[in-house]
Amino acid sequence: MTIMTITTVSARDAAVDATASNNKADEAARPPPPMLPHTSQDFQFAERALQQIVLFSSFFPARAAQADWFPSHDPIEAKMRGGGFCDEHSSSAGSLATADTVSDTSSPLSYGDSPVRGRASIDIALATSSMPHPPLIADVIDAPPPDLAAVDAEGGRPPAPASSLPRRVSESDLTPAALARRVTLARLTLSGAKEEDAERECSPVPSIHEKEIDYGSILGKGGFCEVRLVSLKKDRKSKKQQHYAMKYLSPTKFAPKENTKEDKDKNSDDKPPRNKKFERGIADLAIEARFLALLSHENIISLHYVSRGALDTQFNCEGENNYNHQFGFFLLMDPLFETLTQKIDRTYIPEVFDRSDVRAVSSNSSSRLSSSWLMRRVRNRNSSKANNDPQLDAWRVQLAKRLESIKCIASALQYLHNHPCVVYRDIKPDNIGFYRKPYHQCVCGKRSATQRQHPSSPITTKQEECTCYEEIPKLFDMGLCKELKPLYIKPHPHYDGTNTYKLTARSGSRRYMAPEVAFGEPYNEKADTYSFGVMLYQVASLVTPFEGFSMKKHEQQVLQMGERPSLKIPSPSRKIISQGNKMSHSRWLEESDSDKKEKFMTSRTKCVWTQELQQLIFKCWQDDLRERPPMKEVVRTLEGCIRDLVKC
Repeated sequence: MTIMTITTVSARDAAVDATASNNKADEAARPPPPMLPHTSQDFQFAERALQQIVLFSSFFPARAAQADWFPSHDPIEAKMRGGGFCDEHSSSAGSLATADTVSDTSSPLSYGDSPVRGRASIDIALATSSMPHPPLIADVIDAPPPDLAAVDAEGGRPPAPASSLPRRVSESDLTPAALARRVTLARLTLSGAKEEDAERECSPVPSIHEKEIDYGSILGKGGFCEVRLVSLKKDRKSKKQQHYAMKYLSPTKFAPKENTKEDKDKNSDDKPPRNKKFERGIADLAIEARFLALLSHENIISLHYVSRGALDTQFNCEGENNYNHQFGFFLLMDPLFETLTQKIDRTYIPEVFDRSDVRAVSSNSSSRLSSSWLMRRVRNRNSSKANNDPQLDAWRVQLAKRLESIKCIASALQYLHNHPCVVYRDIKPDNIGFYRKPYHQCVCGKRSATQRQHPSSPITTKQEECTCYEEIPKLFDMGLCKELKPLYIKPHPHYDGTNTYKLTARSGSRRYMAPEVAFGEPYNEKADTYSFGVMLYQVASLVTPFEGFSMKKHEQQVLQMGERPSLKIPSPSRKIISQGNKMSHSRWLEESDSDKKEKFMTSRTKCVWTQELQQLIFKCWQDDLRERPPMKEVVRTLEGCIRDLVKC
């Protein structure tokens, strides 16, 4: 599923007229238009798709297809806000507290007179009034389940845990996801499920209701989805208010269709036509939530919350205490403030024309040499005359930085291919974003100014202007991910002895699509290697491959005849360096001849390529999938290329 380009508020916005800026912010912070009516039939395709991903899966548990796989964090959050883990109860032994009815007081809980039964929604009690030391919630969850048969026979209370001293709860145990998961695991364990089965049957990501969110301005829009910057209402008074990116289907682009005259002639019962675009979109978003819930890698976007309830309920097909949902099904994820496509245009290409890097290399200025490996590169220059030029040193450092970012994405793909055996199928710069991880201390002062804002003020992207952060590249948009199950194995007609799978053809973006995917042949995870190779060329050369190719031309010349961009490495001549010093970024953008622009750029980016990088790109985009390297080898090769460029 194609995802939007995520934008940020830049420094230039400060010069915009204040009235126009406020009107634009107010418009972006407005809620979406009223949700048009849907029927339960609109979600049957998504339900079948979720059943398919758990069928014969070694990655997903069977309950992952159900909406209640994501545990609710409400009871735990209510108890955390109250400052204790125990529920108020009367002095009589007849009171009963469940995990769904936890209040804000700190008195111990009791099991009550009702016996504990082995059922899925079993009541969880935290203590008895006769215990000398009321245990914390972790004590009861960690304790072995009571003897249910003995409890039923006697009709009394289960015995207290053997340990009389409570275990202290660490800070990590108090996160909403951890607490909700532990409660759900306790319910499953007490209902008779094995411990390892209970672990698999519970999602590590909690669910959240729409009414618990403070939504702000729109970060970006795309062909299918919208993304808003949001925070949780419970964090309004927190000094470290965390922001999330809320991703949901664009309500205006998935409106139910009306019957045309031809449809009415075909359907005598006057049923509304199927909204296939909406059905596909909600299925992809639901599948993406399942994948992100179980994936854990630094360079894959993190999922923090999922909207609560069944799909038809979230789209107001069934009444929910007269509450009308505005966003439907949504995900709360890490906010990404720039895609790789944007970074190429805004940062990487302008750096080629930036003379400040050259002056920093020439003077060994500590103000410009903030990167440790840039400083090592300056101290370890080659002795040859051509390679000792400060301009070439600057271009090498810039290339090393770009390869460092894309190596992180290669590591994420290696994790997908090896750990859960998943093929991504849509590698491209638009699906790679940069997450801004704040440093522990802020030196610019903007972060503290943000914290002083009124907690109930509307959220805007201007609250993210603090520059004290580390940019981490992350892979996002997992809607086209597919687990490679033995059920899908189908031998390739031309590649004997290679495991290939019968999967959906033409999945992804054509520019980066492997030939076997485009032609509907069986394929495997090496399709991602081809796409990565095309993207690696784009990042290393700063030239978009196959630019201006029509669909027919791309199919004939690239997919059938094997045409690829030139990998020839030009020599770093003085002419290239001198011409680069005279050309500015603005002049390069104004150049109307696209071939001349491409030639100018490649002569300056490719002249610092290493032979190892050249061979890696050549191997990755081979027509024969057997000749493409695995992602583990790609990561190792990129590490070697970076070492060669910086000369550690």
